[in-house]
Amino acid sequence: CDANGLIADNPLVNIRTTYDNIFPSSNTMFWTNSSCALSLKVRADGLVAIVHEPAANPFFEDMTVPYVDANNTITFIRVPWEKDNMTFAEIFPTVNNTCGEGACSVTHDDACLCEVTVSEGAVFDSLPTREDMWSTLK
Repeated sequence: CDANGLIADNPLVNIRTTYDNIFPSSNTMFWTNSSCALSLKVRADGLVAIVHEPAANPFFEDMTVPYVDANNTITFIRVPWEKDNMTFAEIFPTVNNTCGEGACSVTHDDACLCEVTVSEGAVFDSLPTREDMWSTLK
């Protein structure tokens, strides 16, 4: 989904298809002009998946493909979590810490669903040096 309402130039891409293949690459994906809420699903091993929750669409019963919703997401990636100074264990929301002391909610499969805010903006006013870029990313 795209909160800015971007849709593909080719109208055929914006047609709703049936997602009936177990392999996501075999289904046709498309942009929607619906607004969207984003969240992260965090598994017990620290892997995360981006979850898309588009606004209701009066033309389709199901609002999103099953590969990006909270219950069926399949694309989990590794992210660098902060580490405990004493144990060097990664610190992230889990069921054991009540999903970040309540910052996130527990899902039906004992993962944590965390709301996120997307913020877009320039980091530099001019072309940075390599050192400036790397120091900003740390």
